[in-house]
Amino acid sequence: MKKIVTLLVICLSLPLTACQQNAKSNPASSTASSKSMRASSVATVAYSDLSAAQRANVVFTFKPIYDIASGDGSGNTPAPFIIDATIKNNTKQIITFDKSKFLMFDELGKNPTIKSAQSGLLKLKPGETNKIHSLYQNVGSQVFLGTGAFYYLNTDYKLAYFYNAPKDKKGVTSDNLKTGEAKDFNEQQASNVKQAQSSSATENNDQAAATSSDIAADDQQQATSGNSNVNVNNLTTQQVKDWVFLHVLPSYTTFHVTESDFFFETHFDDEGLLNIDVRENHNSPTMRAQGADPKVTPRIAAFKITRDGQLYDTIRNQVVATSYGQ
Repeated sequence: MKKIVTLLVICLSLPLTACQQNAKSNPASSTASSKSMRASSVATVAYSDLSAAQRANVVFTFKPIYDIASGDGSGNTPAPFIIDATIKNNTKQIITFDKSKFLMFDELGKNPTIKSAQSGLLKLKPGETNKIHSLYQNVGSQVFLGTGAFYYLNTDYKLAYFYNAPKDKKGVTSDNLKTGEAKDFNEQQASNVKQAQSSSATENNDQAAATSSDIAADDQQQATSGNSNVNVNNLTTQQVKDWVFLHVLPSYTTFHVTESDFFFETHFDDEGLLNIDVRENHNSPTMRAQGADPKVTPRIAAFKITRDGQLYDTIRNQVVATSYGQ
């Protein structure tokens, strides 16, 4: 009887021992299964669906590279830049990007919008870094002297400012949204535009409140004095508008425009010269009839009056009039 019981105990224990040995002899299988389960539990999220706190853990670097190969070879026109982008995912999510949705954009309208040159889906695992070569192409050097930033999808997702980006060989990163020269420059320019628009609105109200006799007297004075007698060092606001408008008008050939269809924003630069930025007034009846977006006021021209009394186009970098009224 004792022999039978002992035999049964041995038989029952054999399968258990075999299972234990099998588990010990295949640790890799167990580990792989565990990793697979963890990987399947990591969420995949579009960058635009991340919270602000999560987006703060995604680091962007934009590096401009001088593209001499795309220059005209004459040396008269500076060669453009291409821009590589590097993205590091420090979140716990798998993040996806549509590479065609990156853009360089200036909310003040002083710089042209530059769209991504790439397409396709980019997927970044937690902790992964990826470089997108030539995300932007044919970027003019003058762009980096103005306001604006790198964005993804729309202005809700600002990635980094591009002011003076070629200055640092390593490029610019998301950190410049928090502090530094680029942040200070963009905020100061935005403040200047806001003040100019406020001054322009006040000035328009003051002009509207002027009596008809004052207006008639001013018109008579201008008519008798003639353009040849105008002191360009002491122009009235209206005279500045009239002069600049002469050089804006030729750009509008498909529909009729007047000065009321534009904002003329003035400021003095570091040299004490009067600068004039011209923006479209998309709330004017004419612009509304053309389907213009009332939410934006794009800059379409920029001038300054030199010490010699000449009108200088600061976008084309050339004198467009050597005396008032030309």
